Amino acid sequence: MQPLSRKISLMLGARYKAPFESSFSLFLRLMAVNAIDKKSLFYYIGRQPCDSHCNIKYWLSDWVDIDKFSQATCMSPPELESSFIDRVVPVNVTQAVSVKHCSDCLLKGYHSVFFYLKFITHCPWHKKKLIFCRTCSEAMSLAGLAPKKNKDINEVYFSLRLPCGHFSFDSRLGYDLGYNDQNFYNTICAYSAEILGWLKRVPHCGEIAGSFIGCLYDGKSQNELGYSHCVNICSAKIGHATWLGDARLSCKKIIFIPRHCERLDDVKPLPVLKSIRRYIYRVYLRSHKKCLRTLMAMDRKDLHCLDIKCACAASSAMLGWMYALGYVPGSKPDEIQPPTLTLGGDRPVMLKQVAILWLSQFYGIWASIEHELHQASIRKGKFMISLSPRRDPGFIELSDHCVLITSAQQNSIAEFTAITHDPSFLSTKSFQRCLGQLNNEKALSPASTWVVFHWAYEASDEIIMRYWTNEATSDRSHFQSVLLG
Repeated sequence: MQPLSRKISLMLGARYKAPFESSFSLFLRLMAVNAIDKKSLFYYIGRQPCDSHCNIKYWLSDWVDIDKFSQATCMSPPELESSFIDRVVPVNVTQAVSVKHCSDCLLKGYHSVFFYLKFITHCPWHKKKLIFCRTCSEAMSLAGLAPKKNKDINEVYFSLRLPCGHFSFDSRLGYDLGYNDQNFYNTICAYSAEILGWLKRVPHCGEIAGSFIGCLYDGKSQNELGYSHCVNICSAKIGHATWLGDARLSCKKIIFIPRHCERLDDVKPLPVLKSIRRYIYRVYLRSHKKCLRTLMAMDRKDLHCLDIKCACAASSAMLGWMYALGYVPGSKPDEIQPPTLTLGGDRPVMLKQVAILWLSQFYGIWASIEHELHQASIRKGKFMISLSPRRDPGFIELSDHCVLITSAQQNSIAEFTAITHDPSFLSTKSFQRCLGQLNNEKALSPASTWVVFHWAYEASDEIIMRYWTNEATSDRSHFQSVLLG
């Protein structure tokens, strides 16, 4: 077989390239309009032939010959470079990316390069939450991705569709693939200029902030609350991110791990865990000690029929945290034996890192419980606190209300920054909710006892506590969960 010529002319159809249109969108349009498969397209625009086109990181530009790409499309190099995220902001090139969409942008056939970033949880111009799409995320990894040749009675036509419906092309319907909306493009340009200006100032925030901003979206649940904290921290140093709006963000607390402190091998973790527990009790639990004693004196079934109206978030968080660390009912808190911990694939090298992880874990559990109590009181619902089914005793799993930022400059992720709710904010919320006179009669939900103490009810070992409202006892919907790692 004769080798393919590496010179080609590529058309985009009636709609020209939108400002900061992502490489994902651009490549799909080029394949559809030019009736070319992905392998050939990447061959034509690549710096050198690649044997494995499935593994090409289409969101990065390091493999693209921009000059050749420019000649083929008759577009300027800067215009093409704006489609690749590594030309917009420094990113961790070892990370993979997943695709998320704005529903309003989809109607215009548009996907922004900024949607690759993890901290962009909402569309900057429509303010809509970005929705993850597994089909789109996996589309470029398909070896046979190519327009399909179809034969009709009078003609031959090409089509390219993704099963999710987010991209659909049929040559019989024309080659516009969306339409040129100049007002929309002007809006994109205005917001994009603000985003770029803000991103250029990020290096002044230090290595940790730069690493956070350069994180790519990986398809996992977007922690909007935590990443709002991160953006707020950066904004305090480099100016407000005006494209996010003027809404004030929630309270925050940042904990930084110094590089120089005692090695993990030099100090035993058990005394440190006891010290942390005493600190939490002295600072946050002393005013809730009656609540905590009441909860710890309950048997398992009593803990499964707690009343939301009389809930104490602080004592519930303390008991849940102890269970996550290996507490056994009936034993003394001092008898908890902390396991040998790992952080990802690495063992924390400093004891202070482990201590901060334990403390952040407690703050995260506390914030999650406070959040669920608030939501359940509004919707008259219910929720439970349970051990994660994927729980690994040697790994601390933080809740969605706690963000761990690792350094992209380090080979080990054992160097990190933990960001949580401000404990004083949580303490105030718990004090406002807690009656301070908790006892067995007030703690239990009368309506839920009929359900829990029924002969057919089985008290699962994984479920630590269940909280109910009277209206939710007859509700057959699933419990919202606070998972303990």
